[in-house]
Amino acid sequence: MHLLHRIRNSINWLLSPWGFAIQRIPKRKWRLPNAIVPTKVGRYVIQVPGINPMFSYYETNPDFTGQLGLLTTLTRKKYPQLAVVDIGANVGDTACLIKTAEDVPVLCIEGDDKSFEFLQKNIAQLPNVSAHKLFLAEKTDTISASLACTGWNTTILPGATEACRPVQVMRLDRKSVV
Repeated sequence: MHLLHRIRNSINWLLSPWGFAIQRIPKRKWRLPNAIVPTKVGRYVIQVPGINPMFSYYETNPDFTGQLGLLTTLTRKKYPQLAVVDIGANVGDTACLIKTAEDVPVLCIEGDDKSFEFLQKNIAQLPNVSAHKLFLAEKTDTISASLACTGWNTTILPGATEACRPVQVMRLDRKSVV
């Protein structure tokens, strides 16, 4: 270990004129993909699936995205009737941060099946928060697409490959949604 420390110091000495350094960072805790990890977000404790790396962000940095609460407070001072739309709500962490700072209505939009399941459970503890399971687009349509990163950060990949399937997308301003 002492040798590695000396090697790192020597490399850092060489890199320092360019503003670079080698630094040890905490190792991210590994969880089974089907595990459920209780995670403190603001003043709430939510359930996060083990496949979603979000639990480690809040564990290693409790103030992760903490400026969102301050932004909500400042915006509400200017606009007292503030309401928030959280597009890509994931498991509800943003709603928790907003509700920790201010009691404003929040509409959560999430298209991923697994994330939406956790979102519904997590927002049950939040007053005046609702959720809709859908993907948003410029127009309401059914597109041919494949889905990547399902279960925690679904990304729609439009295309005409054999892996594609029909995916329903909707405009946000469609009357049946809001």
